[in-house]
Amino acid sequence: MTFFRAGPFALTAFVLTSLLLSVTGGGARAQERGSEPVLKAEFIERFTRFIDWPRDVLGTSGPFRLCVVGSTPVAMALEQLARTRRFKGHGATSVRLVALDGLAGCHMVFIDSSERRRLEDILSRTAGRPILTVGDTDGFSARGVIINFYRSGSRLRFEINIAAALESGLRFRSKLLKLARVTGVDDGALR
Repeated sequence: MTFFRAGPFALTAFVLTSLLLSVTGGGARAQERGSEPVLKAEFIERFTRFIDWPRDVLGTSGPFRLCVVGSTPVAMALEQLARTRRFKGHGATSVRLVALDGLAGCHMVFIDSSERRRLEDILSRTAGRPILTVGDTDGFSARGVIINFYRSGSRLRFEINIAAALESGLRFRSKLLKLARVTGVDDGALR
């Protein structure tokens, strides 16, 4: 199984790197560009450019399904992006889930910090499936969320749990991994 994939995406990598550097510059500069929930939604959309889902999962038609579990302002920002952007070449829909039964039909799931108690249940329903899980809560990466936002001083950053990513069957391009703090793997495993 190929996990890392490089390709002719230098311009896209440059755009992602530029966005990451510009929004992580600190509180005042980030506020000028938009609110934190909007920035997180923008990051999520750009992450999908560097992650490949199996062809049979996305198919040739149908929307890219963005799901949100918990009450978070990121949900509104994702709803706005779903109306105005394409994800992986598909139109998108944004769905707020209360019951967890709908998780299997999601391509990406944002998990709010209010869902700490249900996190294991959520992850057990997404485990082994090509579903990108994203959170913004301290410790979520260690518990198995694939991408987790965290703060380093005034900077917004992200970490990727390699073990959870491998289990999902999603393929992450090395350009995205280079920008992340990598968790969920022994230091020597990536060499």
